[in-house]
Formats: sequence, C-alpha cells, structure tokens
Amino acid sequence: MPKRNCKLLVGLILFLGLQPFKAEACTGIGVDARLSAYCQLQELSTTPQTFQTLSQTHQALTRIGFQDGIQLGPPKTGLNFNITASPTIGFSENINGGLPNGTLEIAGLSFTPDQNQIRQSGSLLGVELGAHGTYSLGRGSYLDFRVGANAQQAINQDLTVATFSFGGCGHFHLGSWHYLDMCSSRSIIEKDLLSERRSESSFGLSQLWSSSKLSHRLSAGFLLRSPDGEAHQTGISVESEFIGSNGLNGGITFEATNQRLPTVGHDYSSRLWLGGALLNRPIRIFADLGSSNEGQILGVDRIDRTTQIGLSYVPYANWVMTLGLTRTESSVDYFSTSSPILSLRYQALRF
Repeated sequence: MPKRNCKLLVGLILFLGLQPFKAEACTGIGVDARLSAYCQLQELSTTPQTFQTLSQTHQALTRIGFQDGIQLGPPKTGLNFNITASPTIGFSENINGGLPNGTLEIAGLSFTPDQNQIRQSGSLLGVELGAHGTYSLGRGSYLDFRVGANAQQAINQDLTVATFSFGGCGHFHLGSWHYLDMCSSRSIIEKDLLSERRSESSFGLSQLWSSSKLSHRLSAGFLLRSPDGEAHQTGISVESEFIGSNGLNGGITFEATNQRLPTVGHDYSSRLWLGGALLNRPIRIFADLGSSNEGQILGVDRIDRTTQIGLSYVPYANWVMTLGLTRTESSVDYFSTSSPILSLRYQALRF
C-alpha cells in the first residue's frame, strides 16, 4: 500500500477515535470507584511508582472525598463534573413494547393478540446524552450523581425508544474504609406500546480491605422499589467485589425482593462477573440469573426465570462493545423467549 494511503488510513482511524487503549492497574469495566482508589493506594507501598501513576492515585482519591489525595498538590474541594455525548447502536427484541407473536393458551382458553400489538425486533441507532460527577464532602465522604437521556430509532421500522434516568448516592466515610451508603434513582422508558416508570432507593453499609495482592469490597443493604402502578417491593442486596493491581477483578451480587410479606410475590436476581484484560484491553464476562413473579393470569401463576450470559469489551479508547444471549423460561410458555445482546457505544464527546 502506498505510504500516502497508509497515512490517510491512520489519520481516519485516529479521527474515529480508534486509538490503541491499554488496561490500567487497579481499573476495569464497571469497577467501583472506591475499590479502584483503595487498590491504587495499596500499590504505593508495594510497587515502584511513576509520576503518572502517582497522579492517577491522587486524582482517584480526591474524587471519592479525600481532598488531600496523596498530597501531590493543593487540596481539591467541591465539584467534579462531566458531560458526555455518545452515539449508540444495538439490537432489541422488543422495540415497541408489544406482546409475543403466537397464541396464549391458558386455563382452557386461547388468546391471540392483534397484529398491531405484536412485538417488533430489530436494530437501533441512537444518541445518548449524559452528565455525571462527584461532590466532595471531605474526609472520604462524597456525593455522586448521574443523569442521562437516550433517543433511539429503529433502522428498518418507524419505531422509537426514549429513555431518561437520573440518580445519586451519598457515601459517608465512617473511618477505616467503612461507609454508610444511601442511594436513590428514577428511570423512564417510553415505547410505542409501553411506558415504564420505576423508582428505587437503597440504604446500606460497605467495607473495603486488602488481602495478599487483592483489594476487596463488601456491601449490603435494604432496597425499596416502586414501579408505577404496581405494589412496592422491599428487599435486600449483597455485593462482593475484588480487584488486583494487574486489573484482574470479579464479584457477585444477590438481590431478593418481595411485593407482599412474608414470602408472596418474591423476586430473586444474581450476577457473577470476571474481568481483566484481553490483548491488553479491558474485558468483563458476566452471567445473570433471575426469577420474577409476574402475578397471575386467570388464576395461573406466571413466574419468569431469566438467564443471561455475555461479555463487554473495550477494543479502542472510548468504545464499549457488549455481546451475549438472554433466555427467559416462563411458567406460561407464551412468554418464553430467547434474544441476542448486541450493543456498541462510542463516547464521542466529553467536557
């Protein structure tokens, strides 16, 4: 290939944001900010440091409320704020929020949805606008917040999906890397045939510690979910996570929620993940298991059990690719389904 063409190709790649991206120590896809900062702090006493790694540790600590960091500069107080814009492309097995195609046979009766009520699947192009940041309260306590809006258009159909979400947490340092956590969030999803609004609040405790060459986080607390038009759900959550200085990380979460006490209408969900680097770029492999009580249809209990497996990968800076498969097995066969997970997100702007 002529040298001039090679230069043009390289220039096009850089223009599109396809810069080589390397995994960094104590970081990974979706790793808790406190755990990452704690891991970097532990590395100071065991690994030779450069000015760049010292600066990264200093910034990580100031973002989670330790205003002095490692005293690499003057104390940093107040707000850390970012605005992002990201084109997205993905696949949805239910773009319009419709019903499965087929016949619902239950209690000796048969029901067939109208054609305009049947779910539509396909590819979506969209743009996501968001803002997120932290506000330091000092002495290791801080607030974090996020807000986002996503508009997606089906590629081959006249269908749109709009999503809006916002939330925030208060992380209050109790000393010795023990935290009191309080969070609240709200999400809205608008499809042609479906509108979903959900609120969630949580209250719990977290602890961070190290053993051998790993840093750990354990969090546990209470949940309150409020889907609009449905009964409130109360429950518990437990999450355990670890990370090493080489970026190897993993964890498990478990949630159990109840619509009505003592144990009627209960839901369970869990996630197991393992992350690290593939070709020196961040990767995370995950598996989700869930059981959801969806109520009764003509006196028949509908319980959906969902299994999801997949991976997220960062092939280039600012790109996140997610691939996988979701399978739902319902006690009412009509609602059983399988679908792929396909998404690609590029953070085009950040300021």
